[in-house]
Amino acid sequence: MALGYDPAENHPWVREVLRAAAIPQASVDLRIDADDEMLLHGWAETGDRDSALAAYFASGIEIASALDQVVLGLFGGYHRLGRVLDFGSGYGRVARFLAPRLSSRLWVSDLLPGALAALEKRLDARPLPSTNEPHDLRCRERFDLIYVGSLFTHLPDRTFGQWLDRLAGLLTPAGVLVFTVHDHSLRPPHLEMPAAGLCFEAASESRSIDHDQYGSAWVTEDYVQRQVAALGGFAVRQIARGLCHYQDLVLLTAVPGRDLASLRFDPGPDVRIDRCELTNDGNLALSGWAIGRLPGSEPATIEVALDGEVRAIVDDFEPRPDIFQSLAEIGLPPSRIAEDRLDSDLLLRSGWSCSVPLPAPHRLSHTILQIRATSRAGTRRTAFTGSLAQALHHAAAENYRHEYNRVFELEKTIGEMERDGFWKLRQRWFQLKRFAGLTEETGRAL
Repeated sequence: MALGYDPAENHPWVREVLRAAAIPQASVDLRIDADDEMLLHGWAETGDRDSALAAYFASGIEIASALDQVVLGLFGGYHRLGRVLDFGSGYGRVARFLAPRLSSRLWVSDLLPGALAALEKRLDARPLPSTNEPHDLRCRERFDLIYVGSLFTHLPDRTFGQWLDRLAGLLTPAGVLVFTVHDHSLRPPHLEMPAAGLCFEAASESRSIDHDQYGSAWVTEDYVQRQVAALGGFAVRQIARGLCHYQDLVLLTAVPGRDLASLRFDPGPDVRIDRCELTNDGNLALSGWAIGRLPGSEPATIEVALDGEVRAIVDDFEPRPDIFQSLAEIGLPPSRIAEDRLDSDLLLRSGWSCSVPLPAPHRLSHTILQIRATSRAGTRRTAFTGSLAQALHHAAAENYRHEYNRVFELEKTIGEMERDGFWKLRQRWFQLKRFAGLTEETGRAL
């Protein structure tokens, strides 16, 4: 089978991602199939294979680390688990990191036969062919843990509850279902949120599945709660932006004594880069902000490394009152801050900056920059891995995206005001005042 990545390549970006996570290359099967849609999507989106490879492995590691916290907190470790199912496994972006922990107890399920064949051969994982319709899925096994990554983020209302019911039915009496959803605040600004609580668009990164049944979906928390309540007898906990600081993480169990609320989950700091510039004195100037979404996940340190060598450590954070305007955009409205008991003082002191001397000589396309963050609770995550050229582009693109969203929201607000009758009357009143010379403005009257 053709490969999209062969470990013999020993790609420097991949090497740095694994080193930052303290994962020996020999401990994980790093082969990526040429048909792996997760890699192909990242490659098409960025137009750059290097950054797509780094993001592919970094996200797989981060998702597996999130599952580590769930397993340790709710079960006491992988050694206490029986069968585990990675449902919607694809070609193994996450499964490759779970396999060393589980051996033959790992099951994988997907619609793509080629993906299952590859994972069975390489990871010794047990294959479970998936189906388009929930009622067609045939499985006699029961699982202590089922992870469903990025399936419910693609389902229309018609099958959302059906798949939830089918997968919950595959749990052992002590089992836990972990799945992800897109919060409604993530939906593109041109899409309106239906009153039912699920917004669906027939578009996705998949090249092989009908987009009408596997598109893109955004839901409200109330929608998820109602779907779970319809199952009957299940406790649920939804962790906002709990997975890679993007998708919500939802935990489901029917065990009466298992307190999901007591699970200490730390997604690590959410790090943003809003300045990346080369200075005249040969330094790299970096700045941004970093926040914690849950108590304990606030940043303790930011590390900046060049070609694997740590060049700067930031542990003194600066006031950044301006970021409070951005918190709602990233899923932290005031209600969420209060509900999750986040420290407003720590959110305020969220700014970080440093100046890093560049090695001589260096090449923008080859020197690897890595920005890592460690939370107060000790969780370490990589916020960026890429070349200096990619970092410069990333900062510029983020600033452009933020400005575009700000202008779009402003235009939307103005449009709503212009359609409002009171606004039109107010505008007419100011026109009359200008005509009568009763305003302090200069210029000709209208």
